[in-house]
Amino acid sequence: MDNIVNDVMENYYNISNLKLIDEIYHKANSSGGARPKIHFKDNDNSNWIMKLPTSKEKANVGEKEYKANKLAQKCGIDINECKLIKLKSGIKLFASKRFDINGSIKKHTITIAGLLDIDFKATVIDYSTIFEIIDLISVDKEKDFYDFFARMVFNYKFGNCDDHTKNTSFIYDDNLMGYKLSPAYDITKTPELKYHSLLCNEKEDSKQ
Repeated sequence: MDNIVNDVMENYYNISNLKLIDEIYHKANSSGGARPKIHFKDNDNSNWIMKLPTSKEKANVGEKEYKANKLAQKCGIDINECKLIKLKSGIKLFASKRFDINGSIKKHTITIAGLLDIDFKATVIDYSTIFEIIDLISVDKEKDFYDFFARMVFNYKFGNCDDHTKNTSFIYDDNLMGYKLSPAYDITKTPELKYHSLLCNEKEDSKQ
């Protein structure tokens, strides 16, 4: 893992190696996001995503995201299993177990942006819109209403302004035979962002 991270970081910061960057781009999957990521299987064959810091972030950004997730969990928010992976260099990287893959079976998952066919960067909608979507399609409405309300309050009180429409998903539940909210993800404090991506009561300033 140390060797892989070193190789990724070296080539991620050195964009002069355009051939390698192009190769990595074409082999990338749908995880996307601002940070480079490593997909791996743990000893129990479970699937995980590990995030690396960008060139603009401090080395301890993974530890901050881990603490934010654990705080959200204490607030009653449904998060997926996560952990910190410490490398020989001393850096600690945030890793989250994939909720959309169970063994070799991939569960169908769709984001709010995908469901509404909107650009998550250009479109700002209200939290109330997502509550309406939960009411329309969720097969576990009561649980999802409470959980999403907790996420909304947490994001505004904690300062997670990265609450755009790709950061909320629905996942198909085979037992319930329908869609429900996926576990929360991309939970972190974003002091560099002044406004929330999602409006709350038609307000976007995190201080309101």
